[in-house]
Amino acid sequence: MRQVLTPALLGARFLLELGLLATAGWLGWNLGSGGVAGALLAAAVAVAVATLWGVLLSPKARVTVPFPMRLLVEVVLFCAAGLGLWLTGLQPWALVLVAGEVVVLLSLLALGERPGPADR
Repeated sequence: MRQVLTPALLGARFLLELGLLATAGWLGWNLGSGGVAGALLAAAVAVAVATLWGVLLSPKARVTVPFPMRLLVEVVLFCAAGLGLWLTGLQPWALVLVAGEVVVLLSLLALGERPGPADR
C-alpha cells in the first residue's frame, strides 16, 4: 500500500507546490493592481517563493536546514498563500490549498516520509 500511496502523495505535493507558485503570482498581481506594476510584482513574488522553496525545501535544496525549520517554513508559506486567497475573495481556493497541504503533509509523515531534502 505504501508503494502506491507515497508516489501519489508526492505527485499531489508537486501540484500543491505549483498552486503555491500560482497563488504567489496572483497575489502579486492583485497587490500591484494589475497592469505593468502588477505583472512585475507577480513575477517578483513568484520568483521569491520559488527561490525560497528551491533553496530550503526542495529535494535538492542547497542549504541544510533542520527538519522542524523546513516544516515551519513550508507551513508558513502555505498559510500565507491561503490567507491571501481568502482575503481576495477566493475562499474555496484558500481552503483547497491549505487543506490539501495539511492532508498531504500529515499523510507523508504518517507513512514515515520526510518531505524535502534527505537529512544530511
